[in-house]
Amino acid sequence: MTRNGIASGGNWVVDYVKRLDCLPSVGMLATILSEELSTGGAAANVLGDLAMLKAPFPLVGLGVLGNDDGGRHMREKFTRLGVDISLVATTDKVGTAHTDVMTDSRTGDRAFFHYRGANGIFGPEHIPFE
Repeated sequence: MTRNGIASGGNWVVDYVKRLDCLPSVGMLATILSEELSTGGAAANVLGDLAMLKAPFPLVGLGVLGNDDGGRHMREKFTRLGVDISLVATTDKVGTAHTDVMTDSRTGDRAFFHYRGANGIFGPEHIPFE
């Protein structure tokens, strides 16, 4: 068999990027100035970047997404980019991994709050080694 393309397995993350007026200290309040939905995770980033660069070879994703809005967002984006995500499993056990990215609009400093979710159940059983 001749191999052709790149398969990328691992983390698939929905990033909820929030730009704040400041990063508050514990117990204090910050104002959210804007919000943006993005995708992240090593496996997703590699394939997304290669797709946007119009890679001339097949791109295949491996991982696990939740059966939720975050998982649907990831599937829609990567399908639109032409990435084969037929090997990305869906689970009802946990939600899609996500990270809240809090960015201080004045300094660019960031804080991250991460939910491991479906990435936590990705394992060798999700990889068709043949």
